[in-house]
Amino acid sequence: SFLATSGLKRACLKQIWHVANSGSQAEPGLEEFGRCCRLVGHCQALSRQGGEAAKLVAAGERPLRVKLREEFLMSKLTDLPAFQQR
Repeated sequence: SFLATSGLKRACLKQIWHVANSGSQAEPGLEEFGRCCRLVGHCQALSRQGGEAAKLVAAGERPLRVKLREEFLMSKLTDLPAFQQR
């Protein structure tokens, strides 16, 4: 539920979860949570870019999952992810 405060659509968050939680754990550990936050930041950055990158994030389908796994899982963020207060 915390990740929902990122402003990303549920479909996008589902792809983030699949990439960050490769072991299919019911509850994420600290490492999985950190990966989720990093991938949220990357998706937020892609959304701000506009164009095809933003469409990829908005669609939240398998191509996003592949991009996250191959390009962003272990890469550093340029900006921290943003989460809204509830």
